[in-house]
Amino acid sequence: MAGIGKKRVKKRTHLKEDPAREASVPKSMVIRAGASEIGKSLSLLTRDLRHMMEPHTAVRLRERKANKLKDYLTMTGPLGVSHLLVLSRSDTNANLRIVRAPRGPALHFRIHEYMLNKDVRNLQKTPKSPNAEFLTPPLLVMNHFNTKSSKETPHEALLTTTFQNMFPPLSLQSTNVNSVKRVLLLNKRDDGYIDLRHYLITTKPVGVSRPIKRLLKGQTHPSDLPDLGGVRDISDFVLHGEGMSGAPSDSEAEEDATVEVSRPAPTKIEEKLLSESQLLKPKQQAIKLIEIGPRLTLELTKVTEEAIGGKVLYHSHVHKSEDEVRQLDKFHEENRSLKEKRKRVQEQNVQRKLDKKKKKSKKNKPSSEHSGSEASEGESEGEEEEEKEVADAHTADV
Repeated sequence: MAGIGKKRVKKRTHLKEDPAREASVPKSMVIRAGASEIGKSLSLLTRDLRHMMEPHTAVRLRERKANKLKDYLTMTGPLGVSHLLVLSRSDTNANLRIVRAPRGPALHFRIHEYMLNKDVRNLQKTPKSPNAEFLTPPLLVMNHFNTKSSKETPHEALLTTTFQNMFPPLSLQSTNVNSVKRVLLLNKRDDGYIDLRHYLITTKPVGVSRPIKRLLKGQTHPSDLPDLGGVRDISDFVLHGEGMSGAPSDSEAEEDATVEVSRPAPTKIEEKLLSESQLLKPKQQAIKLIEIGPRLTLELTKVTEEAIGGKVLYHSHVHKSEDEVRQLDKFHEENRSLKEKRKRVQEQNVQRKLDKKKKKSKKNKPSSEHSGSEASEGESEGEEEEEKEVADAHTADV
């Protein structure tokens, strides 16, 4: 029996997590650069992006004013974080940086337009609040992205693989299709801008009248069951209810949005309401996407080789000549060799100090033992003298 205040964990029937598989799942952190100066709107956007990246992200992360990007990069290794999404604000616009932890590369985006989750819900007539949909990662859909780079666009392959590696891959053999509840759409426009949209996936039965649909829905949601108090028989509700017999509902999707799935074992209500021919046919469902936000319009401005600074691999507004590129390559190579030299010298100095400390400790061992024996002898002599003085005083009293 579980203790008071402790969550009960299944041990016999619960599947154990595979450590190797958990380590391969990409994890992310969405942070704010200059948390106290970024503003309320971008802070809300940070919260929405964290919900979008669930479940493999730090949703309740709290930044401090003293925290720098180096601090987060240092913690990515122990925490197993693979990507950092850094939101910042300049004098003219907002920026988003996607960093491959811990060393890079880093993709710098300019946020031209964005819309929060609450703004998206305000635009909808019947907004839906998601619940358990965030327990599984979203399905990534990319449109007009190139998987191969060229001389004109050397950053295309890196851009595509960066977005793909931010989410765990789906296996057709092992992934349960019913577990996919969300879609993250990335559409690259002709002008180079990237539109980001976030949707919920909802399914509804097709070819079923509205009364039967309400009865089937009430099987999983009892609160949605219709009130049959004024109906003599169930057939009166099915035949003369909210819709005509056999007529599709008004909210039924178009034919191109209808898919056929294998029908699972029928429930008792389905056996009573559906005929044998309907039970043998594949189950038709209409797929509908409901946008939940956030919306983003991004422009890739720069790609750097390292997480902080480093060589610029691509810049959308600054173009260098071949001589300038060679000079920059030479400069970065000298910096890299200088860093390696400093690192080697630092390691040698640390090792030299450790060796010196060991030699000093070995030399002090015999002298410390000798001094310790002298101290013990002195203490014993002092104790004997004190006992002698006490005895003399006692005899004098007598």
